[in-house]
Amino acid sequence: MKLGFTGPFADANFGDYGMLVNNLYAIPEVEIVALYSYDTNVVSKVWQEYLPHTPVESHTVVFDEASRDALTAEGRHPTPLEILDTVSNLDALTLSVKSVDRLVVNGGGYWNELWCQPHRLPKLLSILVPILIAQTLGKPIIFTANGFGPFGLRSAFLADILPALNASFHVRDTVSSAAALRRLGVSESDIAYAPDDLFFFSASLIGRPSDIPERARPYLVLETYMPVEKLEELRPLLASFDSAMSNRGVDVVVVPFYSGRGGSDQAEWLHREFGWDAFDLGDRGFLRLEDARKLILNADMVLCERYHAAVVALANRVPVLHALRDVAGDKRYYYTKSWGASYTAWGNQPAGSLHAVMTLGFEYSLHKAINHYDATRASQSMMHDLVPPATRESFRQLRRSLIMKIGGA
Repeated sequence: MKLGFTGPFADANFGDYGMLVNNLYAIPEVEIVALYSYDTNVVSKVWQEYLPHTPVESHTVVFDEASRDALTAEGRHPTPLEILDTVSNLDALTLSVKSVDRLVVNGGGYWNELWCQPHRLPKLLSILVPILIAQTLGKPIIFTANGFGPFGLRSAFLADILPALNASFHVRDTVSSAAALRRLGVSESDIAYAPDDLFFFSASLIGRPSDIPERARPYLVLETYMPVEKLEELRPLLASFDSAMSNRGVDVVVVPFYSGRGGSDQAEWLHREFGWDAFDLGDRGFLRLEDARKLILNADMVLCERYHAAVVALANRVPVLHALRDVAGDKRYYYTKSWGASYTAWGNQPAGSLHAVMTLGFEYSLHKAINHYDATRASQSMMHDLVPPATRESFRQLRRSLIMKIGGA
């Protein structure tokens, strides 16, 4: 069986490459994989780490940049025919897509107004091109657990593309994504809920050992990609947080989920300023899934901005405070994602309960950890304890059903 995958996994973002790896570990029947994206460097490193014995064809979508930029100029509404016309290696991509049994649109949160802004749109079009080719060839298209929306003026062109696809759409939340697809015109029968692609780690992935040594003292995992300049402004609050954790006998371990400005720079600065342990991504340049899971699984609590840090915490019943960031002017994007992960962890609970992991920003998370550390841990632990085993098993079964569908069952 040959599967094609498209998505933003070319970035060194833990969630994006993590979902790809977890999905492939769950499908042992796959014999060869074709990857389509806007870069192959990060994918190559991850592939060598996790899937060195699985044959892979990596395809970068190459555009005639002048034609693409003219097509995506402000106010234009690109059609599928025009998008494909800007692809320089269309013949090679078509030949590859023709050889796959199914095209999988990997999970993530990239079908929205943010990814249609000028700095992201070329990447989104790279993800979209294999989908348009698969549609032309009549290949089955499966969207794994994605987030959809919010949409706006720049993303309006998707209303002429997504509803026309011969595809099944899986959404990772029960709040906004399905509604956003329905407003675009996608049929209700083509939409289904599924847990985030990283909520349930595949058994073979859980079995991969981490070489991180055990820690003698309790610790809190902190993840942030707030600009260092902003962290400097928060230094008095961070100092108060440092004192509060020290008084509790709790160490702080800073874990970057992205290299450079996306996390590693912040970890280095926090280490210099406060002496907190900063996890080093090393020569790999990316956070291994087994290392993230071990660090979070054994933590007292997690404070994070990145959504997938919250997903791993919730999946492993670890108390977490997820700071919602503004995207395109409001918090709907992060609210929807966080709600979906909380729903998968706790099932049908009152709205206030599903808000338990969310804060309105990184500063709010710090204040809550300082002032309500024990109460936060106790209340979230109680919520996990109250969830009937059958609830989580039902969500696990939805994940299995999606994987079987990808595998052709």
